[in-house]
Amino acid sequence: MAENEHADNVVVGAGRLHVKIGSADERYVGDTVSATLAVEPQRLTVFAGDGARTDKRLADVLTQVSRTLDITLRDMSMANIALFVGGSELADEDVPAALKADGDHAPASGKKWKAVKAATKAVEGAVRYEEQAVNGAGRHIYVTKARLVPSGEWDLKSREQEQRFQLSAEITGDVYVYEEADA
Repeated sequence: MAENEHADNVVVGAGRLHVKIGSADERYVGDTVSATLAVEPQRLTVFAGDGARTDKRLADVLTQVSRTLDITLRDMSMANIALFVGGSELADEDVPAALKADGDHAPASGKKWKAVKAATKAVEGAVRYEEQAVNGAGRHIYVTKARLVPSGEWDLKSREQEQRFQLSAEITGDVYVYEEADA
């Protein structure tokens, strides 16, 4: 009986990621190569210190559980680049004049610039994974609060693959895993 209950629960995952930063509306982050939820327990184990056997366990306590959502993006929007470099998007009037006057790279007259200024900060927000499973009954995930920080490298130039970079959502709030239930 137990085998029949689980026979159709093999999931080939595919889905979309959304972020909500501050008071801004939730937004789809664009095409992502992968997303992985990592859970790491931290324990305090105390062994006996007296006697011939010091392998006797006196206590084994779960002290903390860390959760991280690792995301690999290939959508190179300025908003995503701002998340990766830990900065913010700049309005045209805040783009330094030196960038605008950069000879061959200066935009045509009347055009506006978009830029991102890097900083050393973590961006906090909510993250939602909307499952669109290829096979099986996938689960959606909602993270109420996470620090979005850059992780790894931005592949600027490669003949092997498109540009991509990684973000880690260090989860500091609640995590909900949910599914659409039959009525």
